[in-house]
Amino acid sequence: MAQLQEVTVDDLKHLVSGRAIEGETMLLNMGPQHPATHGVFRMVLVVDGELVTDLVSHIGYMHRGGEKLSENMDYRQAIGYLVEAAGKAERCGATETASSYYELAEEEIDAAVDQPPQTTRARLRGEFIRTAKEKRRDYTVDWVHLKLNDQAQRTVLCKDPFKSQDDRVDRLIAGL
Repeated sequence: MAQLQEVTVDDLKHLVSGRAIEGETMLLNMGPQHPATHGVFRMVLVVDGELVTDLVSHIGYMHRGGEKLSENMDYRQAIGYLVEAAGKAERCGATETASSYYELAEEEIDAAVDQPPQTTRARLRGEFIRTAKEKRRDYTVDWVHLKLNDQAQRTVLCKDPFKSQDDRVDRLIAGL
């Protein structure tokens, strides 16, 4: 069992910089706290001895590679990236909505909100949502799942983002 020892400030001075002892401020980088936040967020603390007197936050840039992913797509297939790049939508946690080389008319972005691209699974999702709302049915939708929240909990998994026709979805819609 360890014994407690009495320690004075003089005993600990070798652990602290001379600037901190004299009361000068110093800058202390803090973060990232997690590998996923590297380059996205860091803090610079202004420290006077042991007292934090100010905090400067630096918001970085999280690059998802939307430009590279969209190189071989037409605008209908890449509409998600285009809408995000234009600042009309934001991906959770992403900070990359500021700039892009895409030139997209405002009308195309606004139209995509009400009229999903007809060459992707967004058409299936849009048709399912529209019909479920018309029929006043409870549903759940995410990027790949279309689900009716009824006793049967019927769900269709749409894995292929470029598949705009699916008999399973048509049967699900017909069953509404």
